[in-house]
Amino acid sequence: MANRLAKRLVIIVSVGLAGLLLYGLAIEPYWIEVRRVEVRDPFWGRALAGLKVVQVSDLHMRCIGRREAEVLRLVENLKPDLLLLTGDYVASGGDYGAALEFLSRLRARLGVWAVLGDVDYCSSRQTCLFCHEPGDKGPTHRHQVRFLTNQRVLLRPEGVDFYLAGIDPNNRYGKDKFRFDRPALVLIHDPMLYDKVQTDEPLLCLAGDTHGGQVWMPEALWRSLNRPARYKEGLYRRGNRMLYVNRGVGTRHLPLRLGERPEITVFSFSR
Repeated sequence: MANRLAKRLVIIVSVGLAGLLLYGLAIEPYWIEVRRVEVRDPFWGRALAGLKVVQVSDLHMRCIGRREAEVLRLVENLKPDLLLLTGDYVASGGDYGAALEFLSRLRARLGVWAVLGDVDYCSSRQTCLFCHEPGDKGPTHRHQVRFLTNQRVLLRPEGVDFYLAGIDPNNRYGKDKFRFDRPALVLIHDPMLYDKVQTDEPLLCLAGDTHGGQVWMPEALWRSLNRPARYKEGLYRRGNRMLYVNRGVGTRHLPLRLGERPEITVFSFSR
């Protein structure tokens, strides 16, 4: 009797684990969440009032497949005023042509702005295609995305000035500090770069890279397994400094997600 019960328990557990694995491989990685985040802040509530700001991150694409087509459909339906991309468009060893084709289909009223991710540098000879035509240094005509590589531009969509800036992920291990003398919306791939930004002005950083861990676990446990990482997903705030970490769309290392759905973030701003 005891042996029979033990066998049944093994079968039940095995079936449950198989079902969970099937869900994590075949369902959740393609179940994209449009996550709406309201940012309440005196400055950003004025500077971006009424604007729809959308963030997409960590596509890790090998081709424009079902997941990528769904991202394009969702973004088009959202009709963003400002579309912000935070890196890792290709999979390691992936097809840069597919990533460039994907970028060519993106539009936003106030522009599509981006930074590169660390995986985008996996082929140094092709990384430059994100910004330049092959064989010369002229700007690319393949898409309308503006890449900010340690650059900043001054924007004032609602009559309030701020910098829109991008920091290259290769600065993660450097000693460089990034200083802003006015409010800044900063695109970074690696959320650890947030700690390198120095300013007394309002700061909002948008990052990706972590994928939310891809498998859910308490943040304290995740940090203990990913030292010296401090930021897993969601909104972090210290005074007038804010960081939002996007879970990304694609996967890395394993094509698996459990409790950490792929994400497109839609920001609204209020005072």
